Amino acid sequence: MRRNVMSLILAGVTACTLLGSFSVQASEETASSADSTDSSAKTTTIGVAISSSTDTFGSQVKKLIDEAARVLDVSVNYCDHGDTASLVQEAPQMLIDSGCQGIVMVGADDSAMETALTACGNSRVYLAQAIGSISPSDGAVYQAAETSPWYIGAVDAAENLSDESGAESAAVQAESTVSASSSPAAAGTDQTAAGTAAAAAGTSAGTAMTAYQTHRNGEFVEPLYAFLMVYNVLNGSYSGFDGKIRNIAFPQIETNDMSAYETYFVAQLPYSDEEIKALAGESLEDLAKSAASLSVEDAKARAESPASKAS
Repeated sequence: MRRNVMSLILAGVTACTLLGSFSVQASEETASSADSTDSSAKTTTIGVAISSSTDTFGSQVKKLIDEAARVLDVSVNYCDHGDTASLVQEAPQMLIDSGCQGIVMVGADDSAMETALTACGNSRVYLAQAIGSISPSDGAVYQAAETSPWYIGAVDAAENLSDESGAESAAVQAESTVSASSSPAAAGTDQTAAGTAAAAAGTSAGTAMTAYQTHRNGEFVEPLYAFLMVYNVLNGSYSGFDGKIRNIAFPQIETNDMSAYETYFVAQLPYSDEEIKALAGESLEDLAKSAASLSVEDAKARAESPASKAS
């Protein structure tokens, strides 16, 4: 029998005290929306297992997912495991016990995904992952994911998915070469130029580059797409996943305009409320295309469009 949410939160607090930053918490956005929406009426809860939802990178992940949860009127529970191996393994069951019908594993390796696959399969809970994908070379885990009716797929860098097998998986991986630079070497040059420009403006180049690397070229947006995959399975829009791994390839967000990156990816979200609603209404194939088209220039153009300004 599942423990009720309050007892689990109390258990999480105890674990946090004894073991570090490991607890299950409802999103602040979900809680704060209670003034306008009866939270008890929300029937969908999605869990997010992540190293930290409060550090520089994790807070951007949380900010974006919280906004999507508010827009789509769903609840979110977070489990911060601090990358402690035993706690990473426990995170899926903790989220399941908190009442989640779907889980997003952020940055999980194949060992953690094996545990998550078992826990979600036993409890009939849907599972997706972001910033990582199950390697076909790990035969047993990959086969378990491929045959599971509860595993949806992964949102990961295109190069990490290049060796994936299976027609359904490959069909969803849209071309994702959108960037302001034309090569990895050019990307390195652009990052160096960005750091130099920051120094010239009186900002430490090292600090600017560290911030850029912490945000990992927009990688914090990947969990949003995994969240939307789970959301659409739970609301009945996507189905038929046993025997199919449906991955979404995410582009490397490369730019030499750090000011634009900070403005349109960090200071403000790369998607507006209306755009999040539109993404949530897309087919899985179209969602993959939307992911592939994301860039700093794309986010800037959408933010500065007349329709966006009017809203």
